[in-house]
Amino acid sequence: MGHSCYTLGSSNISDLTVTDLTVEGNLVTKGDNTLGDDSSIDSIIINGSLDVNTSKNDPNAINFTTDGGVNEKISMINKQGTQDNSIDIQSTNGGISIEGQNASINIETNGTIVQEYKDNQSYTIKNTTNNVSLVLDDTNNSNETITTTNSTGIGTDAIKLQSTLGGISAISKNASVILGTEGTIIQEYNNNQSYYIKNKANNVSLILDDTTNSSEFVKVSNTTGTGETAIELNTTSGGVTVSSEHATSVLQKNGTVVNTYKNNQSYTIKNDANNVSLVLDDTTAVSYTHLTLPTICSV
Repeated sequence: MGHSCYTLGSSNISDLTVTDLTVEGNLVTKGDNTLGDDSSIDSIIINGSLDVNTSKNDPNAINFTTDGGVNEKISMINKQGTQDNSIDIQSTNGGISIEGQNASINIETNGTIVQEYKDNQSYTIKNTTNNVSLVLDDTNNSNETITTTNSTGIGTDAIKLQSTLGGISAISKNASVILGTEGTIIQEYNNNQSYYIKNKANNVSLILDDTTNSSEFVKVSNTTGTGETAIELNTTSGGVTVSSEHATSVLQKNGTVVNTYKNNQSYTIKNDANNVSLVLDDTTAVSYTHLTLPTICSV
């Protein structure tokens, strides 16, 4: 005791206290998986280092097993080490498997990592204060959730989803957002539903409403903006075409403006009070152009 101890063959012992223990053969504990006759007091105390090496090609070459009751525990503790690898579990040529009764972590030889938890339970990755977390919740059937939370980050990329060489697809049962690899963006929603882009106060919005067949509409709204460009449609190098079923307004690239309306209809340009107007009326067999100007009096 208190010195180096080498066991070159088999060793049957009850209590062992050494400075350094090197096992090159088989270390056999006395009794039924205990050091001695009383597992509550029998122990191995190593005040120096423990180095266990085996060259035996056996699936059970090194085994730590307890089988004494429901309160048994195997602990591996490093009380003072501060290095990143103060406890190092390493398999240089194979994988690592950690398995509990209802959950497991498998680091496979080919590099695959599989983490599995029991049905109707949850899996949480979080920091100590729980302000950054990922929760996979399967506690309620048909109400499973995946929640990614950053409750304190204030940066633009507080939560960031990035694909440097490929695309990104977000797909639900009836809607999807696809960022294609080539730069295309496709946002799709279900028939007879609507698509909204709006600010929190809902005073600036874009609505694509397909809720009623034959009455679908697209609405761009700015209820508070007072500037000349409160709603602006701008093309710096090309033209603009606005088309309905029977009329068009074309602002051509070369500067020409062409407004076309349907035969036997009218075209009117007027102010709000309708006291200044230009009317092109084709509603009757004999069409006419009517120009109304305000009365100008000089004194």
